[in-house]
Amino acid sequence: MAVVEHGGFRRAAEVLHITQPAVSQQIRQLSGLIKRPVFASTGRDMRLSPQGEELLEYARRMVALNDEAVARFVPEVGQVLLSVGVTSQLAEVLPEFLRRINRELPQVQLRVRTGASEALAEQLRTGQLDAALLLQTGPPDPGPDGLELGRMRMAWFGRPATGEHDALPLALFPAPCTLRKEVGEVLDRAGIRRRIAYEGPELIGLRSAAKAGLGMTCLIANGDELWGLARTARPDLPPPPAPLPVTLALTPGAAPAGFARTAEKAFRRALQGYPLDPAGPDRFEPAVLSASAA
Repeated sequence: MAVVEHGGFRRAAEVLHITQPAVSQQIRQLSGLIKRPVFASTGRDMRLSPQGEELLEYARRMVALNDEAVARFVPEVGQVLLSVGVTSQLAEVLPEFLRRINRELPQVQLRVRTGASEALAEQLRTGQLDAALLLQTGPPDPGPDGLELGRMRMAWFGRPATGEHDALPLALFPAPCTLRKEVGEVLDRAGIRRRIAYEGPELIGLRSAAKAGLGMTCLIANGDELWGLARTARPDLPPPPAPLPVTLALTPGAAPAGFARTAEKAFRRALQGYPLDPAGPDRFEPAVLSASAA
């Protein structure tokens, strides 16, 4: 690529900071690889052979892929690379969150993952994530600092067809799952028999099962607005589980100064309009967080 783009072996050597004989040796090795000369002529009228033209296209694609991989895993000088998880039920907050982080902390390059809160909490614990927005009871496992942003109200969704004495069909996330446990306890207290009609780790699958009438499910209370889910209308149903804490958890020392406060403000703003009962006025302070996490 350098020989073609700079018009000669000598100029290529200067750009690559190697000797001209080293460039010539590389070209000879490439000629051996394709079993043909790379260049049809190497004088003033430097021309690639047909095989050389084809090899050049492969070379450009290989270098582009290399550059893409480097950009993906190695932040530019002055940038900070952070991995952030967001529980799948709250994934719609991401555009507002990303806009605010990009505006206020342009040096931060984010990788984002979505999934179940339990899986994200484990990734925080093992260092795969630097921060996460979680929807689950209790504080994060020992290690991450956590700040409760409020409590999310839940609701029943789906209209499965059942007879008077049939067990209630449910669509649930697989265990371990905070919400699954809460749903089971609520139905147990009400003496309602149930069966698992659908089980899957992806939110889109759970929503599809509820829309298709496979089973009733429990999700955040604005699921009808977000995803067009039908509310469950059954007079014998108990109220849904109590509102679940929405927690912003961070690995201590992983994020640059200012990220915790900016992330908190960004998520609070993005959560406006959600059925969120606000928490107290706490803000991220290391001493408060450490005591909270403990």
